[in-house]
Amino acid sequence: MENKNDISTMKKEDPKIRYNIEVIYLSNDVEETINVHYNSAFLLDEDQQNKVLEDFLSIVKEYKGFKGIISSCIWKDGKSKERINLNKLKNYKSLAYGASNIAQLGKVKEEYKELLAEVRETSTFTTIKNMDNFKAEALDLITATVNLLLLSGLTEQDFDKHIEKLESYKNGKYKR
Repeated sequence: MENKNDISTMKKEDPKIRYNIEVIYLSNDVEETINVHYNSAFLLDEDQQNKVLEDFLSIVKEYKGFKGIISSCIWKDGKSKERINLNKLKNYKSLAYGASNIAQLGKVKEEYKELLAEVRETSTFTTIKNMDNFKAEALDLITATVNLLLLSGLTEQDFDKHIEKLESYKNGKYKR
């Protein structure tokens, strides 16, 4: 009679590391969300995770009625998403409604000064006075800058060129 608790008779399975993928996309002018899991035989670094995500996005782009990706992320199961969706800032362009590019540039400068006011510098060290205020001011600066770019007519091609430049930095002069 076989002992079901005897480990030597149990079939060993390859350990799998599970990753979650979430894609929010536009299909026939309706926002859709897909959540899937990806199993890997080994731990993926950031570049490998991005490759898995890009491969999945290429499948999503073939869906009938597909109009565009709103956001996407991949993260190891059991961890938080850890990615911030900066696309949400596009919803606040109205804060700059009616502002000229020059007026919005003034807002960016103002937010930058407020961010710097949260930093204490001496001849020997630099420190942040209050981390919560620092984060709030940094986010205000990002929002003002995104609004300036949107008011200036930023296109997807402009953004793609910027991403290509960042990729060249990552693979070139800033490679670890």
